Amino acid sequence: MKASLRTLSLVATLALALLPFVATAQAQAPAYIGNTSEDSISVVDTATNTIIATYSAVPSPRGVTVSPDGMRIYAASISDSVVTVINTTTGTIEASISIADWPQTVAVSPDSSRVYVSTTLADVVTVIDAASNTVSGTIAVGDGPVGIVASSDGERLYTANFNDGTVSVIDAATETQIAAVPVGNEPFVIDVSPDGSRVYVSNGADDSVSVVDTDTLVEITSIGVGTSPAGLVVDSTGSSVYVANADGDSISIIDADVAAAVATVPVPVAGPIGLGITPDDARLYAVSLTDSEVAVIDTATQSVINGVVVPAGSFNLGRFIGPAPPDPGAAMSVPSLDVWSTLLLILLAGLIANRALLTPR
Repeated sequence: MKASLRTLSLVATLALALLPFVATAQAQAPAYIGNTSEDSISVVDTATNTIIATYSAVPSPRGVTVSPDGMRIYAASISDSVVTVINTTTGTIEASISIADWPQTVAVSPDSSRVYVSTTLADVVTVIDAASNTVSGTIAVGDGPVGIVASSDGERLYTANFNDGTVSVIDAATETQIAAVPVGNEPFVIDVSPDGSRVYVSNGADDSVSVVDTDTLVEITSIGVGTSPAGLVVDSTGSSVYVANADGDSISIIDADVAAAVATVPVPVAGPIGLGITPDDARLYAVSLTDSEVAVIDTATQSVINGVVVPAGSFNLGRFIGPAPPDPGAAMSVPSLDVWSTLLLILLAGLIANRALLTPR
């Protein structure tokens, strides 16, 4: 009995002692900003809002998406008919995958094994095997797919079809369209709630956001927002939806529970198109089509707090903020004297607690 208690106490003490190392090994999620006219991607540290790296020789990145595991960036170029694959650990280009007919926006399956590219002029979704970086097939969808998103369980894909005003619903297992849901005019960017129950799509010509029930596969409401809504993201709780209004130079904030826009935040950049949110929901990044600046919005205060200067404007469609790539050296760093002192105090407290536990009363 004494040995078991002593062992339990020691394990608990060691677990506490390791917490500082676990915390320091986690990096802030970077934002990957495509510089279309410069053929590059800027890597922005969202903790400091500074550019910490630049990936060059990326042809005209229009759609930029980071894989859920943080290991790869996929950059789609409609002008060069290619998807560029970048290894975020090494910062090198792994592959350039040729896709004709306007590859525009990229979604990645939750397990990072499949990559889906909306291919606008071909009216298909192009499927890429992530292990081999080769095209494995195509999925017929509506007319002019632009936005694309995968559900968090990986079972469905959704595309916003710009030309025919529909959302295509795709069974990811069979890679077939199972429904086409009428929405507003010129649906552009699309996202899905974390629980998979709602799909939100910006309708550029209607100044609205359509809400689709994923069980009934019908549009259940349309929410008025700013002028020419484009980029759209749902936060990690599913309670807030943010929309970039390209011609309104603003961000609309939608309360998902009441299905209404409850606030508008003006932004100091012209033509905000791309919109990303940090994993902790604390910051929004609005990418301008024309200005060489990204506006940073604090979601708590609903105000612009910073700007990041980048080489050029961009569409930056897709989930361009994601987990940082694993840093093999982070956990191996040598603790400072302060850390060692803290560890010693924790161990001493554990020993005292262990002695008190075993002392007869």
